[in-house]
Amino acid sequence: MTGRYKKSILELLSNLHESKINPFENIEKWLILQEKLLSKTIYIENRIRTCKEEIKELQRVRKNPAQRLSKEESINVKSKIKELDYNIDEYHWLLLILKSIGDGIAFTFIHKLDIKPQNFKESPGFLSGKKGLILEKKILRHSFKNGLIAILNDLTSVLKYADVTMITEDGFFPIEAKSSEMDNERIRRQAEKTNKLYKYLEEDEIVNLYGEDGQIMRRVALCSDEINYQKEFSNLLESARVKGYDSYKFEDGFSCIVAFKEFDTNEVLDSVVKGEGFTTPYFFHLNMYKFMGYGYYPFSLLFNSAEHYWDFLEGNINVIVFIDFSAIEKISENYGYNVERAKMEDYAFTFKSKNEKNEVSSFSMSEHFFFRTFMEMVSLKWLLNDTFLRFKNRID
Repeated sequence: MTGRYKKSILELLSNLHESKINPFENIEKWLILQEKLLSKTIYIENRIRTCKEEIKELQRVRKNPAQRLSKEESINVKSKIKELDYNIDEYHWLLLILKSIGDGIAFTFIHKLDIKPQNFKESPGFLSGKKGLILEKKILRHSFKNGLIAILNDLTSVLKYADVTMITEDGFFPIEAKSSEMDNERIRRQAEKTNKLYKYLEEDEIVNLYGEDGQIMRRVALCSDEINYQKEFSNLLESARVKGYDSYKFEDGFSCIVAFKEFDTNEVLDSVVKGEGFTTPYFFHLNMYKFMGYGYYPFSLLFNSAEHYWDFLEGNINVIVFIDFSAIEKISENYGYNVERAKMEDYAFTFKSKNEKNEVSSFSMSEHFFFRTFMEMVSLKWLLNDTFLRFKNRID
């Protein structure tokens, strides 16, 4: 069923990619894109409601003791319910795609390290029927009318605090769309959480950001500008499209395969592992991580061609990333640390100093942080070096 929406999805993706080239020129394009996303989102949400109502009615008929169905009628009703359940799943899938396009807008203007803290909150429900939506749309349109870019947060999966985010060339700030009639304890708690989050983004340290456990959250500046292989990945996509499949070595211990056609998995994996001299390889099938909801740089931008992203969503492109554990060991050795797989849940590796007198005797790297390598095509070497340098700077 998703194929029915291919044309409109491709149009939205193309609008996103074209608008991103010169984001602060002709800013009206961002309003037009969001209006289209909003319209499509509301339409699909209403389709889900209709399907659920139909299922409810069919279940009522099927279980009505006063109107017993024949065997054939019962089979037909069950088949129809199954079809409607499938349609609901497909519609939810489409909503995720639309959200990923909205995420592309957010990541165009806001640094991903400022987006990450905003992502760890329960997602809101449907946009349609939301009490404050009319006011939020007024704020959105008023902003563009006055030459300011604004993002309707509920069109994204990552901006989960406040209602609208205002964008300037110097930064961003939140807007809570609350009328005089909208004031209760829940709304006041939301405002308090939003204020706390933005205080953290401004001051880089706060207590109890996500709960009341006394946890101190602290952000530490990167030691160097991020190195990533997003351009190389885009080139690999084009090359693989022509050849059917292709591989590329980003750096020692970090490679990628893109396949547009069926291939012998074992044969291709073996050829890359042996060809690159990997000794302890990890494989990450990017297709399994399409909508993780963890606030990574969105695939709607990583795949900088609308057609490529659609093919990826439909399973017509397979992307496999290879990371060799020996490369991690080598970099760790350079800083005087041994490395092993972490035993704690949600952590990837634990690094232990060979020098017992080292002030940082050990530390662990979360899976979320390490997964930036294959989720965002971030350099493995840079990510590890920057991590060690940050610990070194704290000691010095």
